[in-house]
Amino acid sequence: MRCSLSTVSVLAWLAMGCSGPVGGVCTPGVQQFCQCGPGRVGSQTCLSSGMFEPCVCQGGAGGGSGVGGGSGFAGGSGFAGGSGFAGGSGFAGGTGTAGGSGVAGGTDGTDVTAPAVVSLTFTPSTFSTTSMAQTVAIEARVTDAQSGVATVIVWLNSAATSQNHNVTLSRTTGTPRDGVYAGSLIFPVGSAPGQWNASLTLIDSATNRGDVSAAELAARALPSTLTVTGTGDSVAPNVTSLTLTPSSFSTATTSQTMSISARVVDALSGATTVIVWVNSTSTSQSKNVTLTRTSGTANDGMYGGSLNFPVGSAGGNWNVSLTLIDQVSNRDDVSTTELAALGLTSTFGITSTGDSAAPTLASLAFSPATFSTTSAQTVTMTARALDNSSGVTTVIVWMNHASTSQSRNVTLTRASGTATDGTYSGTLSFSQGTATGTWNASVTLIDGVTNRDDLSTSELSGMALPSTLTVTP
Repeated sequence: MRCSLSTVSVLAWLAMGCSGPVGGVCTPGVQQFCQCGPGRVGSQTCLSSGMFEPCVCQGGAGGGSGVGGGSGFAGGSGFAGGSGFAGGSGFAGGTGTAGGSGVAGGTDGTDVTAPAVVSLTFTPSTFSTTSMAQTVAIEARVTDAQSGVATVIVWLNSAATSQNHNVTLSRTTGTPRDGVYAGSLIFPVGSAPGQWNASLTLIDSATNRGDVSAAELAARALPSTLTVTGTGDSVAPNVTSLTLTPSSFSTATTSQTMSISARVVDALSGATTVIVWVNSTSTSQSKNVTLTRTSGTANDGMYGGSLNFPVGSAGGNWNVSLTLIDQVSNRDDVSTTELAALGLTSTFGITSTGDSAAPTLASLAFSPATFSTTSAQTVTMTARALDNSSGVTTVIVWMNHASTSQSRNVTLTRASGTATDGTYSGTLSFSQGTATGTWNASVTLIDGVTNRDDLSTSELSGMALPSTLTVTP
């Protein structure tokens, strides 16, 4: 009876290739292991007839209440009374096969189940935001039997508008496997009235993710909605005044700073964002600035900021436009034409010959230009860049391997000289095992008014400048 349950462990039984009854006659009362499906092992008892009963697979491969009255097959928490198949802590133990809560237990890579929400509360769940903002406290109990909960996000979306909020909850009590998570959301004055639908994102430490919809929450008898009463804010902020100082200037020889002031009103939720955009009508040059409230309130406030125009900024007319946003995301993009219709400043003029030429590259060096990456290697990049008007603002060196997708880039920093004639340097790291062979160089140059030149490998070579690096085996 070499396959008898009483004479061998399950591991030995498996190793011997036992798969069921051995022979046609058995001794009544004798038990043995049996194979009842791929990766599943059960037990069977010899009946008074001298034949084994059918294989009993209670608990499957993931553990159950056991065959012999314990939480494992033979009365323990494993097959033979241990905490697993043979009392160990791996495939045969822990919270694994036959006696635990997972297929192979713990954090051994077999956790394929996302966390589950057990309870959820919103306090309050019905409120008004007509005259004041409202804070909603959120609490959820979330469990994950194996790797543990890592992230709990609650989303709330207005059923009638595009307004939405979300918050990542923090664990306040319990453990990652069974914990209570809490946080809060603020609904500003004028939040959209009506139903707001809740949903959850639950992620565990093994990156299993569960997105629980409002319908799924309701199906589990958990809160799935909030109700906002009162008057909602559906109107974007308004601009009532706009001043640009100076409104005309020259950038022929010096840069110029323009001060901007605007009055913005929003009767309910209040303004949160005021952006001023300016665009040259004759070139692609443009700028923008987000103004800061300098006085008043979010319902009626003064906002200020400034824009710098470097030497060589495009001459001629520049158009002005605004973006206004309030606390419940109502937005108005006020065009140049609309500003003019409101009797507000909508354009300004610059006197300048303008800078229409991109910077030029006078020199380029790589040190070393040939090297091995049997160990990590750092390459120093040095460039001299010129721009006789608005000045150089950006020098980027790109390196791309000729036959693979490997690439590197570095933005150089001015080490000496001026923006009109300066030396720029930086380093690139090539790790051990970097692709060998030719690496092609290219350079991007940008000036103060966004004129740009992208110099290719062949253009660098044509200028008699270094255009490649060589990595040897």
